[in-house]
Amino acid sequence: MTSLTPDFVRQNNARVEGEGVERSVVGIMPEVHGAIITKVMPNTPAANGGLRKFDIVIEIGGKRVRNAAEAQAVVDASKVGVNLSMKIIRTTGGNGGPGASNSNLQQRTVTVKPGDWNDRLREEEGFRQIEQKRLIDQQRKLIKEMEKQFGGGGDGDDGGGDGNDGGDNGRVYVFPYRPN
Repeated sequence: MTSLTPDFVRQNNARVEGEGVERSVVGIMPEVHGAIITKVMPNTPAANGGLRKFDIVIEIGGKRVRNAAEAQAVVDASKVGVNLSMKIIRTTGGNGGPGASNSNLQQRTVTVKPGDWNDRLREEEGFRQIEQKRLIDQQRKLIKEMEKQFGGGGDGDDGGGDGNDGGDNGRVYVFPYRPN
């Protein structure tokens, strides 16, 4: 989120109009205090609640928010798993950008159910561990195939190949990592 102020928006809108750029191409933002959403990650409470990039958050849980810091403070103080209503202003037309014109802006309320960031991190760590195990298993299979094909590891050594590990005909094969 990024803070949005009427002064900032007024300057941005004036710049757009002063450069002769068509409003429907760049967009005109409403002159309000709030927090503009700059990115929504998939499969997050924000995405599941219907928030989108360029939504302007003006109220959370019945509390008016004037900037991104206030919005984040209200979210941080909310209870995990309890629905939180958010009043937003959304562009409904054209390019999906900050606003095609004031007539294309809609005020609406979305409901977000805040999640536990620690649960999300634990979930991601679990996926990482599963992927790491899969890669190690795949590596073990490849090492066994290489040992069969090239004769490495015949005497139970480290697989580094010293010319005397059974059937390698004096060739050296390096297996940099052998999982236990």
